[in-house]
Amino acid sequence: MKGKKFALEMLKKDEREGSPMKGRLEEIISKALYADDPALYIVEYREFDRVERCSLKEFLERSGNFSVIPASRIIRITKEGEVLFERGRR
Repeated sequence: MKGKKFALEMLKKDEREGSPMKGRLEEIISKALYADDPALYIVEYREFDRVERCSLKEFLERSGNFSVIPASRIIRITKEGEVLFERGRR
């Protein structure tokens, strides 16, 4: 992983191209990286015709800090069973 700051910069770049929901997503990821343990956060994201599930830390590694897997493919983020972000929720 290239670093927390780089991951947030890539998310901001992706955010400029899309949905206002990404502001909330950015807030959750920033809190996880700087004020909590990212291994406690579970990310579910679309990968072709299936849904993949992994920790936030692992997602950032897999996604190349959002360069390979964009933030727009994140469906849900949970922490200890509580849904913090879900696409389609307001």
